Amino acid sequence: AVAIERVYANAAEAKACAGIQRKLDRATDGRQVDFVGQTPRLAPAGEAQLRQVATLLEACRAVSVVVGGHSD
Repeated sequence: AVAIERVYANAAEAKACAGIQRKLDRATDGRQVDFVGQTPRLAPAGEAQLRQVATLLEACRAVSVVVGGHSD
């Protein structure tokens, strides 16, 4: 059997990490990140979305994230 134990730096991080997947799902709302046309520049909505996700992740440093994407 494998035991998983979550270890956080402090109580604030533990609180920030509680329900992190739900919080990230809410922040992204199932949307793709918006770019300006066919450019690599983020649209204002895409930038705001990533800032919101970054804020959540900065508070929960114990989480690992995998980002996937493609260019057309």
